[in-house]
Amino acid sequence: MTSILPIDDPDAVRAQSLRAALTAGSGRSEVLSFHVGGELFALDLASVEEVVELPEIHPLPHAPDAMLGALRLRRRLIPAYTPASLLGVTNSRPRAVLVLRHEERRVAVAIDDVDDVLVVNAHDVRRPPTAEGVDSMLVGVTVYRDRLVSLLDAELFVHACAGESAREIA
Repeated sequence: MTSILPIDDPDAVRAQSLRAALTAGSGRSEVLSFHVGGELFALDLASVEEVVELPEIHPLPHAPDAMLGALRLRRRLIPAYTPASLLGVTNSRPRAVLVLRHEERRVAVAIDDVDDVLVVNAHDVRRPPTAEGVDSMLVGVTVYRDRLVSLLDAELFVHACAGESAREIA
């Protein structure tokens, strides 16, 4: 049995969040896979508001290193971040942004490319090597098409990219 099923699989079922499925040790979760710096990552599909081609990003003075600036999307300014150093990758060449929402926070994360929407079977995911009691944004790893896929907790990913101070500007 494969670790990840394509979304058009007739047995694919919309399930709980990725973290909930992994915590339970069973169930399925829909994820969006994407590339950053040649590596493949995925996070809960429900956390992705939209994916857009890389728009013009306006640099902001005194911004944190991971902040690329702000982009304008439907009359809103949204903070944009690069996750490359956070994810431990180099040579990232962003061509798109994931617009992620968590609670009142909306952020854009620059990615190289979107890969696919997949259904992850919790029982096929390996736990990452983390310290006991540490809540990591990396919640597991699996294999899809002979490639390692790092599964990310969307909420912790947004917090790690944006920090606690980022807010969408009306």
